[in-house]
Amino acid sequence: MKVLNSLVEDFGGFALDANAIDLCSASKDNIMLPYHGSLPAQLSEASGAQIYLNIQVSQPIKVVLVILGNGRNKRRYTLEATTEEIKSLLDRLFDQKENSGLSAYWLGVWQANYITWRQLTAQPDRLTAFLDNISDQDRAYLLEYLSRKCK
Repeated sequence: MKVLNSLVEDFGGFALDANAIDLCSASKDNIMLPYHGSLPAQLSEASGAQIYLNIQVSQPIKVVLVILGNGRNKRRYTLEATTEEIKSLLDRLFDQKENSGLSAYWLGVWQANYITWRQLTAQPDRLTAFLDNISDQDRAYLLEYLSRKCK
């Protein structure tokens, strides 16, 4: 995972150490994995760092480096992560069962979203498979609707 440059900061393609990511979320309801590895020079004064992952099937996975400063001060930096990096990290998080740090409810929510996302990355045709099961009239309506929305 690499820290993406912002409009005001250049991180020079700095890559985070995947082995320095703690697999116990710091939040009970969000995937916020503590990061204990080295940071780019601009962020070296941080009191801590976490990697936030948001998995929504209808959106790209959001991967963010959250830098903790003094008090409640937090800064967020977008991370570039490959599908394989995300799969590796989340497979390890969800495989451990007991120590995820997430409450049972949120563990189920995030795990279900992840499983669906993972299936879609392996078989993207699942997104359109339902078209075979709807009526010709419904299919025609859907295609017309999409053509209007995609202009």
